[in-house]
Amino acid sequence: MTDFIKKLEKEFDTQIIRSNKHIWENYYDVDNDGNITTLYLDEIDLRDIDILLPIAHSLVNLAVLDCNIRTLITLKSFTRLEVLSLRQNNLYGSPLEHLSYLKKLKKLDLRGTNLTDTSSLGTLNSLEMLFIGGNDHLDEIKGLEDLKSLYHLDVSNSCINSIENICANENIRILNLKGTNLKKITHLEKFPNLESLNLDGTLVEKIEGLETSKNLKELFISTWRIKRIEGLENLTKLEVLDLYLNEISKIEGLDNLTNLKWLSLNSNKIAKVENLENLTNLELLLLEANEPITYFDTAFFHNLVSECYIYMRDMIDIEEIQAAAPKNVKINYDDDYRWPTSLYRAPREVFE
Repeated sequence: MTDFIKKLEKEFDTQIIRSNKHIWENYYDVDNDGNITTLYLDEIDLRDIDILLPIAHSLVNLAVLDCNIRTLITLKSFTRLEVLSLRQNNLYGSPLEHLSYLKKLKKLDLRGTNLTDTSSLGTLNSLEMLFIGGNDHLDEIKGLEDLKSLYHLDVSNSCINSIENICANENIRILNLKGTNLKKITHLEKFPNLESLNLDGTLVEKIEGLETSKNLKELFISTWRIKRIEGLENLTKLEVLDLYLNEISKIEGLDNLTNLKWLSLNSNKIAKVENLENLTNLELLLLEANEPITYFDTAFFHNLVSECYIYMRDMIDIEEIQAAAPKNVKINYDDDYRWPTSLYRAPREVFE
C-alpha cells in the first residue's frame, strides 16, 4: 500500500509522512498487515475522493481538509470509517445522505462546509462527536434526537441564536456555542447531563438559565458583556469557571462552588480580591489585566487543600501578599511570564 502513497505524492506533488500519531502535516499510518488505516491530507486539490477508493476497504480514519471535495457519492465504499473530517470543503448542494453508509462512524467534522441542514445526519447511530460549526447559514440543528451515543456537539461560529433551535438527544455532555448569535441562556433543561458549556464570544449579557445544569463541570463565558457574577448557585459540581474578558468589578456569587479548581477573572475591572473563602479546592486563579488591585484578602489561603497558583500584576504591596502565602500557594507576577488568557482546553482534534 505504500505504492499507493507514492502515487498520491507524485500526482499531487506533495509529501505524505508515515506517523502513528497525529501531526500537522500530511501523513498516513498502517496496521500490522500493511493496510493503510489512517490518512490525513490538507490543502491538496483532490476534488473527489474517488482517487482514494483503492484503500477504502481499510481506512478507519480519514481527513481531507480544504481539498476542494465537491461530492460524497463514493463514501458508500468507506464502510470501516470511524473518524471522518471534511472540514473546509464546499459541500453546498452535495447530498449528505451518502454518509448514512458509514455505520461505524464515531467522529464527524463538517466545519466550514456550508452545511445548512443537519437532518440527514440522523441515521449515524454510532456517532459520538459532531463538529458542525463555522457554517454561516446554519441557524437550526434538527434531526439528531435519535443519536443516543452523541455526547459532544460543536456548533461554534454558526448562526444559532437560541438553544431552543438545537434538537439533539438529552445525553449531550459537551456543547460548544462559541461565537454564535446567542443573546440569552435559555432551554438548557433540554440537556440535563451537560458537563461542559462554552458561550465565549456570544451576545450573552447575563449569567442565567443554569438552574437545571446541576451536572455542569466547565463553564466558559467570555463575552465582553457580563457585569456581575450571578446565577451559579446550583452549579455545585463546577470545576472550571472562565469569566475572562468581561466587565466584572466585584468577586461575588461563588460561595456554593466548593469544587471549583480553576477560576479565570482575567481582563475584568476587579480592584478587590475577596469572597473566595469557600473555594477550598482552588488550584488556579487568574487575575491578570484587571484594574490595579488595591485590596487582597489573603484569608482564603489557609483554607486551600492543595497547591494553588495565582497569576496577577498591578498589585499594591505584592511582597506583603507573597509573604502571607503558605508554601502551597504560588504567586507569579513576573512580567516575562505569558499568562494563559483562557482556561478553555480545546478538545483533541476530531481526527486524533
